[in-house]
Amino acid sequence: NTQTAYQLYSTAALEGYHCAQNALAKCYKQGFGIETDIHQSMKWFSMAAEAGHAEAQYNLAYCYEHGSGVEASNDLALHYYRLSAEQGNAHALYSLGWYLRHHRFKEAKGDRDPGHVGTNNNDNSSGNGSSSSSRSKREDFDKSMQLFLIAAEKGLAEAQYIVGLSYDVGNEDDDDDDEEDTEEVGAGAEDTDTALQTPKKGSSMINES
Repeated sequence: NTQTAYQLYSTAALEGYHCAQNALAKCYKQGFGIETDIHQSMKWFSMAAEAGHAEAQYNLAYCYEHGSGVEASNDLALHYYRLSAEQGNAHALYSLGWYLRHHRFKEAKGDRDPGHVGTNNNDNSSGNGSSSSSRSKREDFDKSMQLFLIAAEKGLAEAQYIVGLSYDVGNEDDDDDDEEDTEEVGAGAEDTDTALQTPKKGSSMINES
């Protein structure tokens, strides 16, 4: 019963249980047991994310990246993707890889290199927007592959596919082919623990309840 689920999530969320806050945000976003309310959805995603819940951080980043219920912001998307990725969230690692692969971070004003998570990179570009924006496409591609590899090792199918495709093609200039091939890639929409919706690229919003 969806209404019962919503009521239980709501009770637990109000008691400060972060997984329930993330699940409640999903309810409001999808109209699951309650009327759709984007403002409430963002409120609960934000609350759980600020408390350090990795899945909520990823979900919030996804909203900011895609302008889903909020004004799109690369800065905020990168911020929350980083926070989630630093906790080992495979979807966030994968999304950071896409930012690097398509050089989208150059449009943002983030104070750190989006590729620093888990890459063991010791260059001096972190904290320097001008130097990060001048990195070569090859360096960006290599860092994105490192992030994809980490996500793939964590079992994320989308990342495993991209890594396999990269080994198969062996050319960083095939971004357009990668992009087209991943149009239909995403966590299964039938699995409420892995997806809210299927995006055009990469992983969908996810929910941990």
